[in-house]
Formats: sequence, C-alpha cells, structure tokens
Amino acid sequence: MENQKDAEKFEKIEREEQEFYKPEIREVYHVPKYNMGFLTEQIEKLNKKAKKLGLDPIIMEEIREYDKTIKRTEYGYFMERQFKVRFVEVRVTGKSPKFEGWTFVAAIEHDKASKNLIKCIPGIELDHKYRDAPPDCHHCNTNRWRKKTFVCRHDDGKEIQVGSTCVKDFLGHKSPESIAWQCEMLGSIREMFYNPDHGDEFKCPKSAIRIPIRELLEVTAQSIREHGWISKSKVMERPDLYEFSTADDVMELLFPLPMKPSLIDIQRQDAILAYGAMQWASALRPDSSGKFSDYFYNISVLANESSIGIPEIGLAASIVGVWKNKRDKEKLEKGPKKLNEHFGEIKKRYDLELTVKTISGFDGEWGYTTIYKMEDKDLRRFSWFSTSYKIKLHEGETYKLKATIKGHNEWKGTKETMLTRATLAK
Repeated sequence: MENQKDAEKFEKIEREEQEFYKPEIREVYHVPKYNMGFLTEQIEKLNKKAKKLGLDPIIMEEIREYDKTIKRTEYGYFMERQFKVRFVEVRVTGKSPKFEGWTFVAAIEHDKASKNLIKCIPGIELDHKYRDAPPDCHHCNTNRWRKKTFVCRHDDGKEIQVGSTCVKDFLGHKSPESIAWQCEMLGSIREMFYNPDHGDEFKCPKSAIRIPIRELLEVTAQSIREHGWISKSKVMERPDLYEFSTADDVMELLFPLPMKPSLIDIQRQDAILAYGAMQWASALRPDSSGKFSDYFYNISVLANESSIGIPEIGLAASIVGVWKNKRDKEKLEKGPKKLNEHFGEIKKRYDLELTVKTISGFDGEWGYTTIYKMEDKDLRRFSWFSTSYKIKLHEGETYKLKATIKGHNEWKGTKETMLTRATLAK
C-alpha cells in the first residue's frame, strides 16, 4: 500500500515538473575555440548554483570544429591580412520556467544609467518597448522603483511585466526565487555566447590565428629555395654562419615588420614542392613492424589538418625540409650506376658540361652562398659553392662551364669533385 502511495506521489511530482517547464530550449552558437574554456567554466558556475536550487542544468554539446577565414587588422600594429581561426559549433540546451500557462521569457534590469538591460531566454524576441519600460509591476499595479522585473508570456500570447517581489503572489509557486533565477540564467546564455565577429574587423589573440597548411608549406618552400633548409639546431651550432632558421624566416614572411611590404613570392616550383611534401607526410603510416616515431606521427597529423596554429609552424616547416632532402637523395641515386670517382687535377681549369641536380644554400659571413650539386654525362658528382650574383643556374638544366678543380671530397664512400671560379662557357 505504501509502495503504491509512493508511486502516486512521484507521478504527481513528475506531472508538476512537466507542467512547470516548457519543452527544452535548444540554441546553436558558433564560438571561437579559444573562448571555449572560458564558456565552459561559466556554465559550470551557473550549473553549480542551479544544482543548489534543485533546477535543471544547462547542457553544452560540441557539434563540430571548423576553420573560418577572418581579416585581422591588429597584430601589434596595423596590418591587413586574412587568416584562419578555429571555431566550434555548439548546441546549448536548457529548460525555461513555466507555470499554469505562463512562461518566463526575459529579465529586465532597470539599474543602468541609460536604458534597460534585457536578458531574453534563447529563441525569444522581446518587443522593443521593454527597452525603455519603467520598473512597473502590472500584477500589483504599484509604481515604484524596482531594480529588476520579469516578463511572462501566456500560452494565449498575452504578456505581463511582474516585479521581482510579486513573482510568488502572481504564480503562487513555492519557490519564486528559483523560477526567477532560472529565467536569468537562461537569459545570460546569449550574453555569454555573444560572437564579437563584426565582419572584417575581427580581433583575436595571436595564439588563435591559424595558417592554412598548404599556404604554410608553400611559404616554407619559398624560404628553402631562397636560403636552403636551415634547422634550429644548425643555428644553435653555428650562429656565425646562420642568423635564422627556416621556421623563423617563414614567420617573418607571414608576419612582416610594421610598414614592411610582404615578401611572399610563391613560384610554381614552390607549389610543386609543397604539394609533394604534404602528400608524403599525410600518407605516412607505421612500417611492417608497427614502428612509427613520434616525429613522423606528428607531421602526419599536421599534414592532414586544414590549418595549423603558430606554435606548430616549426614542426610543419620541417615537413618540406625533410621531404626535399629525401627527394634530392632519391634523385641522386636514381638512374644508371654512377661513376664513383673524382675528376681532374686540383687547381687545374677544365671545360665541363654538367647537369644541375639540386640547389640549396645558406647565409654566411660573406653573404648568401648557393650550393649547386651537379653531374657530368658519366654521372660523376660535382659541387659548386657559389656567391656570384651574375650566374644563376636552374635545377634540371644542363650547362657548359669553365671551372677550376678546388678539391676532391669523399663522404660515406661517395666521391665528389669541388669546383671554384665557375663561369658559363661562351
């Protein structure tokens, strides 16, 4: 008998709850990812108080992440450039208080210096008349100063403005404070999720800026073409030869100094190199033994991203450097068996016909040095460290040169002839 009474009691409570709350309110917002931590913290604070009052919590669900193109005009100075920012699409769910056909739709704060501050429940549009409405209560019809009033809407469309102290008398509910607070809590949602994106004037912290991975790799390819691949470890080991790493140069290209024109000049060969590097890295998988180093795993993750953050530029830039070295090595090893021997006598000048296989370089004490790796028709290897601005050779082209033999080198069993004072034969 007692069990039956308890069951009936719970059923009654459930019916009252269903009557008290209208169906769930669901709103979808688009939030910059760097704001998600703050929003989550704020909702947790609201839900902590809701739990104390015995109210339903606000639920925030992440639907998806995506990149949005924005135009940033503030980066410590005036600069106009398009970037990517990672956004999160979220769904916010809550229940609006409802009793005997009346639903709380907004809270109005009257203690502002100018107009009222209105906090509407998500999905509700309030008549503009409330923006200037005096703090009157249409239930008791007493005109006096009130800090806060509430707007209630009946199922038949009728609206009434009720003073905070009259909520209990108007609804006859045992906990008017809870009802009012639930209304304010839901009304604060819009304020919390307000998107400050006003067209092109979007301001965000540096840490939120993202660079499209394809663009980043192409800029890296340009830097390698102009200066060669320079790792951070090289700069630390030989600061006398290297002033900056490839990653540092890429940062300067992407974010030039104030009033300095952009030096980005992507050429066809840069785009090809970048595309090949991205395809290679994105396809990396563990080998047959299941081994997969952290480095290769990480660059594979980045290559499959649509964009990357500024802290990841160094790692992403290495994708192009590693891929170019790998490709250059394969080019040197591909084809018929090479004649592994030195050419000519040191200090003697020769007429040569050589094909440029790879081009790299570095900045040193005497300016920029271009390194040409070449082969003759017998596939003997030659190298020329050139500081000349008058002669510029191109990869894959064959040239007739006059050059002096500077020395004979050997590295891991591979012999190479070093050239100096090279000129194009007439």
